[in-house]
Amino acid sequence: PAELAEHETAAGLLTGAVGNLFAWLRERLRGGGGTTELAAQARLRELAHAAGLALPAAPIVAFGEHTADPHYAPVPATDAALSPHELVLVDAWARLPRDGAPFADLTWMGVAWEEPPHEWAQMFAILCRARDHGVEAVRHAAAAGKPVTGAQVDRVVRGVIEAAGYGDYFLHRTGHSLGAEVHGLGVNLDAVESPDERDIPPGAVFTIEPGVYFPGRFGMRTEVDVALLPGGPKVTTVPFQTELMLLG
Repeated sequence: PAELAEHETAAGLLTGAVGNLFAWLRERLRGGGGTTELAAQARLRELAHAAGLALPAAPIVAFGEHTADPHYAPVPATDAALSPHELVLVDAWARLPRDGAPFADLTWMGVAWEEPPHEWAQMFAILCRARDHGVEAVRHAAAAGKPVTGAQVDRVVRGVIEAAGYGDYFLHRTGHSLGAEVHGLGVNLDAVESPDERDIPPGAVFTIEPGVYFPGRFGMRTEVDVALLPGGPKVTTVPFQTELMLLG
């Protein structure tokens, strides 16, 4: 219970910091100041530290075609300025400043536009639906008193994306365990990389993060954290996204 409380505290603080970063990006764009990936990354670290979080690793901030790489990390050689009509992906993980404190991990997306293209809005809605189906799969199993494996939840989430015609672009597992390491030793939501047929045990905390990636064009991901409590799953990174953040 104490560790779960630490995780939930970190999740709330991190959600707030990322939300404040998107507000800062909106101000920069509308004020004509602009920004780069590294500048936005530095700003997020400032916001997280001010909130009382520890960030052992730099968060991911990706603009434009860099969002097509699910593991992109900005460096001076690739640092890009944010242009109008581009997607923005922010993936951050943090914990309270205690050795061994559990991590929170989330991904938010925005678009430097007053209104996103229909294709982008529709695609992000599919990812959100896939994410929510994953939560519901855990909820239904818990309500029925039945175990559910990480691989089973991955297949549920992946099935939504495949049914929409984007299965070939979902390039990684659905989620990973969270603990004292951001990629913990618990059950992963994985049916494709290292299929995990272990049951998700009560007390487990894990991510659900479906994404689609189109090389050289763009990518999208949504990510929430979920704790499996005695009454069923609880999303701990709230509020979570249901549509792209508008920055234009």
